[in-house]
Amino acid sequence: MKKGDTGGFNWWPTDHHLIGKDILTTHAVYWSTMLMALDMDLPKNIFAHGWWTVEGQKMSKSLGNVVDPNEIIDKYGVDQFRYFLMREVPFGNDGDFSLEALKGRINGDLANVGNLLSRTVSMIERYRGGEIPSAINSQDRPELEKDIQVGFKDLLKDFDALLNGLKFHYALEFVWAVIRKMNGYVERSAPWTLAKEKKEAELSNVLYTLAEGLRIIAVYLYPFMPSTAEKIWQQLGLKKGFDGIIFDKETTWGQNMSGMKVCKGEMLFPKIETY
Repeated sequence: MKKGDTGGFNWWPTDHHLIGKDILTTHAVYWSTMLMALDMDLPKNIFAHGWWTVEGQKMSKSLGNVVDPNEIIDKYGVDQFRYFLMREVPFGNDGDFSLEALKGRINGDLANVGNLLSRTVSMIERYRGGEIPSAINSQDRPELEKDIQVGFKDLLKDFDALLNGLKFHYALEFVWAVIRKMNGYVERSAPWTLAKEKKEAELSNVLYTLAEGLRIIAVYLYPFMPSTAEKIWQQLGLKKGFDGIIFDKETTWGQNMSGMKVCKGEMLFPKIETY
């Protein structure tokens, strides 16, 4: 076997070889030695991840504290569970699982994006008959619309490097900083007041800004929460899916969504009881 010959196996060499920290020696020394002996490429990176404990204790059948991921998914949702695992602790570190922490993420972080989508779709239905209006760039204000656009530019600048470094926790932290800014924008721009005062151009631009922001947020969420991303696009009236999209294109601000018909769906992340 010659160097670079994978014998028909097309997934090697890998960019990231993920392993549990207890078998680091096996994969970093013995496995690498065998690859070198076969004149095969080494992985570009070996990443040893930590453990999940349960309320401070190691999972153990004898203790009866083993977490069944299928049960968690059935009760709380797969995207909710995926988000929790990627967001709760920096990827690679030991982390502690508890239902209270999971519920906190659902009722806090995830409810924020759900509320943002629900409010946006409802206001487009109420004020524009369900059709996303055109952007009116002349109405972009430095402390409002332009500030939102800068937030997305900053996110694009950092996101790729964070994913390449397997820093999923921080990538999601950046995304949620933009989501919080979007929620704050709703309050500061007060579209209900613009509607009452019949400031139609400003109102249309606010509604467009919210829809466009959510469209881009869905692209960033897709690697972590694919079902959620698809539901956001569906409620915004986007007919295409995520297969084959070009990331740099889809995260560029200013796409024409004018005339797209929103379709209000179920609340993405209704709050759950914590007791």
